[in-house]
Amino acid sequence: MKTIIIDLEFTIPDRSDQQITEIIEIGAVCVEDTTMEELSSFETLVAPTINPYLTARCTEITHIEQEDLHDAPEFEAAIDQLMHWLSSIGEYRIYAWGVSDKQQLYKEVKKKVPQHALIGLISEMRDMQRMYMEKNRIKDRFYALATALNARNIQRVEPAHRALSDAKSTAMLLPFC
Repeated sequence: MKTIIIDLEFTIPDRSDQQITEIIEIGAVCVEDTTMEELSSFETLVAPTINPYLTARCTEITHIEQEDLHDAPEFEAAIDQLMHWLSSIGEYRIYAWGVSDKQQLYKEVKKKVPQHALIGLISEMRDMQRMYMEKNRIKDRFYALATALNARNIQRVEPAHRALSDAKSTAMLLPFC
């Protein structure tokens, strides 16, 4: 059995009522369950279509520039690429840190491509943050990835807030879940 860790970056509005968030990057890493060895990875930028322009705040946090998205696939093509990569892996479990990525992915698939096969996979996605908190008896309502890494003296994969880097950082916490 293999483990997939997925991470998403999405647009950040200037104000919460200003715009709908959209995925702008998908990153995933596949690791062997017993050795935690990285077997493969997936990464793609995604061109937002509803609100195609990134805010300065989004670029500041993700370091994704507007120009980076010019040749990026739109959402449906990007998730088709993700599904193609996943199909090459065999049997796996899939995780994300927290529920926000799962919720964003579900919301966006339902809105843009409601019949896509990814819908079934999203329902199987497990919350690694919750698993980590339960196993380590952490009572906080929210526990950031950076906080968990620091608590274990694990050096984060840089750059932070990029999907593949964050997926790889999350994978380093698997032994503690």
